[in-house]
Amino acid sequence: MRDILFRGKATMSEKEMEELNLTHSNGWVYGNLIKDGDLTFIVGPVADWDSEYLAHEWWLKVDPETVGQATGVYDENGDEIWEGDEATRYDGEKFVTGNVVYREGAFWIDNGKDAIPLFDEITLSETRSY
Repeated sequence: MRDILFRGKATMSEKEMEELNLTHSNGWVYGNLIKDGDLTFIVGPVADWDSEYLAHEWWLKVDPETVGQATGVYDENGDEIWEGDEATRYDGEKFVTGNVVYREGAFWIDNGKDAIPLFDEITLSETRSY
């Protein structure tokens, strides 16, 4: 089974996160996603559970507009490309630059005019993120 990882920008300040010893990257946190109505959280690993209880090592409320899923695709610099990133790929005729979106069960580069798959076996090494 593949890992499914999410990221989001925490609503807590970076200073507060540092005081609580929470790992982040400029306010971005990485982990699992929990969405319940208007509440959106990125949560860490499971710390304890039983048949009636589940506790995570940490959890942070995040801005839902910033949440994105890891694509499993890396750019030419070795950086993972995330849903919401801007990426460029050659489609065989032209370069297409747009936002990475998830729809129809796959990640796409969509600029509002053109939409192409984020990757395929032939062009995987040619995808770039910015």
